Amino acid sequence: MLVLAVASLALTACQGGDLSSDVSVGENSSDSVAGSDASYTLDREIGAVILPLDRTVPDREDSNLITSAQWAAAAVCAREAGVGFMTDRYVENNAYRAEAFFGPWTIRQAEKYGFVEPWLTDADLVANGVMPEGHGDASSNNPEVSAVNGNLSDEEKAIVEDCWDSPEVKELDVKYGSAPWMEEVEEVDSRFIEGAAGGELFDELYACYREAGMEPAADVPGSVEGADPRVIDEEQIELAVKTVQCKEETQFTERLAKEWAQAQAQVLAPYTQELADQRAELDKLLSAAEAYLADHPEVAEPTR
Repeated sequence: MLVLAVASLALTACQGGDLSSDVSVGENSSDSVAGSDASYTLDREIGAVILPLDRTVPDREDSNLITSAQWAAAAVCAREAGVGFMTDRYVENNAYRAEAFFGPWTIRQAEKYGFVEPWLTDADLVANGVMPEGHGDASSNNPEVSAVNGNLSDEEKAIVEDCWDSPEVKELDVKYGSAPWMEEVEEVDSRFIEGAAGGELFDELYACYREAGMEPAADVPGSVEGADPRVIDEEQIELAVKTVQCKEETQFTERLAKEWAQAQAQVLAPYTQELADQRAELDKLLSAAEAYLADHPEVAEPTR
């Protein structure tokens, strides 16, 4: 569940690999489609919080895969028109499945990111000005791309842009639109995001904060005064670790995820078949994106 994301952050081309998972699945778990039960998943290794609706919509890594395939399709289209456009190589990155849950919710997130969004790669942190040039592994996974595409003329760039309207790119769009459950689910989510739901859990968390010498933030539910979502330094990390320790002590994340999942499931229960169909369409799209990238590795190489 994406909570309190910083909308202005830029996402760079993906890098990375698999992470093994320390996964907890909340009660009422089953193999049935999201919406027919109130199960939730807390993946502490990756840092993902998965609520019922999340299982039927693309997460950041799914979107990264789809967009990478669309870039590949645009490159194929451009090359057929004589333009030597290149793309980055797609590499699956489970870091993009991570998220904050009212700030960091694992010690791993707190120690690496402080209060900065925990799905950002080193390249993303540099691109967004959070960390300086040279931080970590912030290089492109295909450094020739900038040099090649930077030499395209304005006319060639216009052809690449036009290729985004090609049938091959459109075929890789997420095609389902507004769903009948979305307005109600958004209302449920807003109550939790704004701290209006789960009041007792927030009260317990804030009491722990105060006992630990912190003051709850006045305008950011679940956070503390002094937290800075744009800075990673020793002070921010120390503060973030203390907030996670309180979340663990009060079992805030597990208990709030349970309440949130139950509230979503109540809305989604009448739409079991529609949600199953939506998940099936997403699976087909992800498979098509993977297949397209496998069929066109040449777009990550310069034309000869």
